[in-house]
Amino acid sequence: MKRRVSMLFAALLLLGTVVPPARAVTLGGRSSTQALWFSDESGKDHTDLSQYLRFNARQFDKGDTVQVTGYGRAWADVQEGDGIEGRLYYLYLDKREVAKRTDVRVGRQFFFVSAGSGIVDGARVDTRIAGPVAFTLVGGRNVLFDTTGETTGRGDIAAAFQASLTSIPDGALNLSYYLAYDENDLAKQLVGLSGNKRFGKAGEIYTQVRFDVLSEVFSELQFGARTAYFPKLTLNAEYFRSIPVFEATSIFSVFAVDR
Repeated sequence: MKRRVSMLFAALLLLGTVVPPARAVTLGGRSSTQALWFSDESGKDHTDLSQYLRFNARQFDKGDTVQVTGYGRAWADVQEGDGIEGRLYYLYLDKREVAKRTDVRVGRQFFFVSAGSGIVDGARVDTRIAGPVAFTLVGGRNVLFDTTGETTGRGDIAAAFQASLTSIPDGALNLSYYLAYDENDLAKQLVGLSGNKRFGKAGEIYTQVRFDVLSEVFSELQFGARTAYFPKLTLNAEYFRSIPVFEATSIFSVFAVDR
């Protein structure tokens, strides 16, 4: 864990060398402390002290095109005395306008597209060079957690691509593709579609569709409409259907269903 965090810091510092010397960097954030007293399944008492830290640094350059953001947690069981443990949720550097109408993000980051989501140690590129169509490409080492810490293994990779139509007045339409590998074996492969359209005061319609390529089923179907046309009253009608699917490399995939 410490080695991976050090590598992330080193990568961010290296990228930061392309930024002109700062005039006055603005640093903000929030820190919170949590104390938990509980008994586990065997009746053993625990006292956990946790420290959360979220920070943001910006204004590295005149155009404010660079930003560094991070969030993590450190904790220790006071009664057990096993030492301090930590978890880094995200730590990334944003650089706007790396090229014409193109932004880049590198580091540990959470991403979401209509086909799926995840946390990766990698890079993301957002570009709007194709007129009304915007493209997003993201990928890297798939970061996985369990109750004891990080469980990512060699060959765990996640990536996604999304095309977004931005020319719809008061609306959006996204088509995306997501895939993940578990120790170099294909574990997930999904196609997603999402969209929404607002009709002024009359309301809006929206949809979210996901198709699991490996299981050959629609894992999620959502269609809805809402309106706040009447004062102090919001009406919503929605159809939602979800089918449980599992990674192809999981033993639970034998329980996959198609209805």
